[in-house]
Amino acid sequence: MITANHAGTITVGGVATPIAAGAVITPAESVALAQVLHSPTGQSLVISSLGNATSGSLNLSYAAKNGATSLNIPAGVTAVQNVSKLANLSVTGNLVNAGVLQVLSQNAAVNTAVISALNISNLQTGLITSVLPAGGVSGFASAITSPVHFNLNAVQVLTNYGAIASSGNLTLSGSSITNALPAGVTGSTPGITAAANLNLVTNNLMNAGLITAGQNINIANAVGSNLAINALGGTFSAPNGIINIGTQNITD
Repeated sequence: MITANHAGTITVGGVATPIAAGAVITPAESVALAQVLHSPTGQSLVISSLGNATSGSLNLSYAAKNGATSLNIPAGVTAVQNVSKLANLSVTGNLVNAGVLQVLSQNAAVNTAVISALNISNLQTGLITSVLPAGGVSGFASAITSPVHFNLNAVQVLTNYGAIASSGNLTLSGSSITNALPAGVTGSTPGITAAANLNLVTNNLMNAGLITAGQNINIANAVGSNLAINALGGTFSAPNGIINIGTQNITD
């Protein structure tokens, strides 16, 4: 729970709800309050009567300004990182995504995002992407259509059960990287895709899904550590480039 720093009225469970300064509110209600106070379009995050977000969108600049220590994006919610306003998003706790984490830029000169957390988990319903959807993203009409690169940095573990896709280069780093469904779980094959180069920096890589790049796939161990790869049931594909594992090159 969070203590509200300002007063305002937000919509909770379809009802206009006054929030007093100093009131104890949920993280989702805190974001909604920030939208009411600072966004020209007002509240875009839909809050249930229980105080959790069920749909809608949020600008991650608000989370950064409010000093968020962790980030949990529910299914049905789109969180936008506008690189031209917030190039480096860092939380000291965990990042868990079950919705959409959309990376974009409104400035062609600023086209690389960095997202860092203690652990990063992209769940089965989760999509982390810099590929703009057809029709663009509401509220970001001037988002550039040229490639936007991004880095996902986990201090410990980076796990993908869903989809991670970059319109440009993509770099994933963590002591352990897993691209596979949990044991006993069925569903769509997890995928990690880069339109250009894909870089994986880790000590342990498990891939039982699809890892593909439009150019090269580069797999490297963290400095001073060995690299272990388990690719049972997985696919690596770089049809227009090469796959580099340490100093070894593998043609696709």
